[in-house]
Amino acid sequence: MERSARTSIDADRVLREMVDIAFKKPGKSLKMADKLRALELLGKHLGMFVKTIESSERQGYDVLLIPSPVDPESWAKAAQEYQAKIAREIDKENNGG
Repeated sequence: MERSARTSIDADRVLREMVDIAFKKPGKSLKMADKLRALELLGKHLGMFVKTIESSERQGYDVLLIPSPVDPESWAKAAQEYQAKIAREIDKENNGG
């Protein structure tokens, strides 16, 4: 018997669980980081992120942020934090660090 049949776990079940996490309101049992990670994995699964090569040393993803009607302020904050992180990395590379 195949493992997926024994455990009742298949790709569809995993995707359904990620969708459930991704579109639930964050609360006591669900942290925003878990929600963002589930959205990231779903976005990768759907091909929403395009792999780019900026130089011979640096690789990254162009990310399409989708505002959440549940909590747009959290999305804005996460986007600003990500942009600041990228800016710090670029500054570090440009200054030989």
